[in-house]
Amino acid sequence: FARHPIYGLLAYLAAFFIHPPTSWWSYAVPNLRWSFLAAAVTAIAIVIHRKKGERGPLIRNGVIVGLALFIVWLFVQSLWALNPPMHAELINFYVKYLIAVVLIYMCVDSEKHLRMFMWAHVAGCFYYGWTVFFMYSGGRLEGIGGPGFADANFAGMQSAAGILAAAGLFLGGKYWERIALTIMVPFIVNGLIATISRSSFLALLIGGMAFAYFCPRRYRISVIAIGIVGIVGFFTLAHDQYWERINTITMAGQQVEGVDTGSSRLVLWQAQAQMFELYPMGCGHRCTATLSPQFLDDRYLTGPPDNRARSSHNTYLTLLVEQGVIGVVFAIAFLYWAMKTSFRIRRGVGSRKNFISFALPSAAAILIALAVADVFVDYLKLEVRMWYIAILLVLIRLYGKMESEQPEGATEGVVSKKDTAATRMARASSTTQVSDRLR
Repeated sequence: FARHPIYGLLAYLAAFFIHPPTSWWSYAVPNLRWSFLAAAVTAIAIVIHRKKGERGPLIRNGVIVGLALFIVWLFVQSLWALNPPMHAELINFYVKYLIAVVLIYMCVDSEKHLRMFMWAHVAGCFYYGWTVFFMYSGGRLEGIGGPGFADANFAGMQSAAGILAAAGLFLGGKYWERIALTIMVPFIVNGLIATISRSSFLALLIGGMAFAYFCPRRYRISVIAIGIVGIVGFFTLAHDQYWERINTITMAGQQVEGVDTGSSRLVLWQAQAQMFELYPMGCGHRCTATLSPQFLDDRYLTGPPDNRARSSHNTYLTLLVEQGVIGVVFAIAFLYWAMKTSFRIRRGVGSRKNFISFALPSAAAILIALAVADVFVDYLKLEVRMWYIAILLVLIRLYGKMESEQPEGATEGVVSKKDTAATRMARASSTTQVSDRLR
């Protein structure tokens, strides 16, 4: 309330990663809705600190309009959803996600606050990795942490995103920041390895390549060198059981007795194609599990004898079956927006040395990594995606501000000495124009 809303946002991230209700010390704190409380405090702080004309209208951003329309479509689907309670839960999730995107956009209004947000993300993943270091005893780790980490695939993807965020901080960080990250990242990597998640492995691999592509050219050799060191460290930490599961990727779903090659997912994908033919406008959230006994043999189902089912393992097919043609349109539109925006910012920033040029590779790499992981796991409710949608919106605004502050005809790094009220108004107008072009 006294300083800046960013501290309320950091409290929200802390509640997400630490999650008091599932911590061993939960008995010592009140039973509150911690994330909701932090979000409410942040919203009040935004109202207190908001200045008229300080930020451009968020509704101008196409991705926000798309997210709002997607929520409207979910409400419409409530009329025929096969599993109304689960569908209502998805609506609840996405309303919260829309609020989270707005809060992040409103709070992260400078490079300093952008750096703070990314540090909070990395610190949260480090906290998870630190917990894993003391609790992991072999096998596939499940059930440690709050809702965003309880599932092994979700925990692995969160860790992969944390590593990619740390890469941007390392590239644009000071000496002490790089030392801190050198200590923290191995714990995050160890947490990812403990999940033994194939989708997270592929996501981190492709995300790392995307990071190298989007980073400033002058740092590309350094990034490749750091990546090689990271790969060596990854191989050092990974155990035989991890590589045995990762190697099943090369089997491409072949039927191998006693080995989970993902062949059952191929069968499920075929069944989902049949479900889509039956419900082209979607059948509501989790209807894949509801319909699975009708389309799959019992050997592909899981659960007790009286309630056996199989849920979706592909985000795109989840959208196709459960949200129908409209869901796929939203998915394609989002991917187009994310890639188009990332390339435009990359071209605009060029080789300038500022934190935008280091945060962009992290944000773009995380969203691309998620797009890859979506093929293998249903990540429809993975919150970190929404965080970096918001961060990409923040980068649009910061880039527009950077362009407006560059005097006409001036070379990079040169600042005009005259700064009258008229020039400040012109800068504000230029910021809006640049941001509108990016949108």
